[in-house]
Amino acid sequence: MKKSARIRNTVSYVNEKNQRINVPLGPCEIEEYPSSSKIAARIWWTDKDVENMTDLSDAEWAHYKSTKAFVIDD
Repeated sequence: MKKSARIRNTVSYVNEKNQRINVPLGPCEIEEYPSSSKIAARIWWTDKDVENMTDLSDAEWAHYKSTKAFVIDD
């Protein structure tokens, strides 16, 4: 189930050209997946009126959670 959230610290991902891209600070949506999944979480955000999405591995998701990069709305 998607949850509303905000990105408040640096979050990045590697694109199809193998470039590391920063996700802009601000609102996003997050969906966490069970540990048996290939991915730990998926995030969606809008930048310059373009909707974007990326998957986070277990290691990435654990890192971002420990650094409090996301503020998840209850």
